[in-house]
Amino acid sequence: YHVLLTSAGGGYSRWQEVSLTRWRADTTLDNWGSWLYIQVEDSSALWSAGYQPTGALPESQRVLFHPHMVEFHRRDHDIALTMEITVAPDDDVEIRLVTLTNESERPRRLLERGGSLGGSNCAAVIGPSLSAAARSTALRSARTLPGHG
Repeated sequence: YHVLLTSAGGGYSRWQEVSLTRWRADTTLDNWGSWLYIQVEDSSALWSAGYQPTGALPESQRVLFHPHMVEFHRRDHDIALTMEITVAPDDDVEIRLVTLTNESERPRRLLERGGSLGGSNCAAVIGPSLSAAARSTALRSARTLPGHG
């Protein structure tokens, strides 16, 4: 299993010779990969865990590359987000741990959306029906974070 990530959050995932996400080496756009979107339910504010693909400027942002994982930290609209990405050392699996903290005094309801697009050779490897289903599958959830303070 292989993962490549950029500081903006773009990149790709591969298992053996199978592309799990589409990717092009495009340092200008850097908009290929797996994404997590966050939105405050009562506003139009929408951002992503990394700078891409929304390009929304955060209040603060930090990306840390370690030999065993990458950490994305950002703060938007009084919501602190940390996403840690690693590959399990003993298995072919990518792990993404996301922590959201409400730093405001009022409860906030957040909508989370995520997913990735299957790579160009997915259809040849797993079949066109499953490939189409994989491309359209997205994580969708909502949660309320209590106020802090």
